[in-house]
Amino acid sequence: MNPITSLTKVVAGANKRLLTRLLRVGLPRYGKRLLFVVSLFAGLKHLSHNELKELEALNEKMSLASCTEALEIPVLFSKRIWGDCDLDQTVANGSLEACSLKVVSAMPSWLQYSDTEKMLEDARTVMQTAKLGLV
Repeated sequence: MNPITSLTKVVAGANKRLLTRLLRVGLPRYGKRLLFVVSLFAGLKHLSHNELKELEALNEKMSLASCTEALEIPVLFSKRIWGDCDLDQTVANGSLEACSLKVVSAMPSWLQYSDTEKMLEDARTVMQTAKLGLV
């Protein structure tokens, strides 16, 4: 293997680990909640960053941000945050409770902002607002 390619992979891995640590300890709880809720909603609804109208109802229901424009960044990061989890498959079968548990279990560990029960409650609210038809 080319030494430059090897070095590039090592540096990329180190950068990812560093970023994960920074996000885990440096991002405040409300920031993690905003990222979790909005990126999950965007991933489930397959939204792009210019579809803010879809997010207004979610923001109103969950009091996420004082301005709607703040919701754009989590939408942009949605695919990166949930890239290792096929959200469509995760919520394809099961009850609202079961799907919420699967989503919270599949989220990146650095995104944990509260206890599991609060995270499950937020996941249920997101799925109900996304109108996925789960009961």
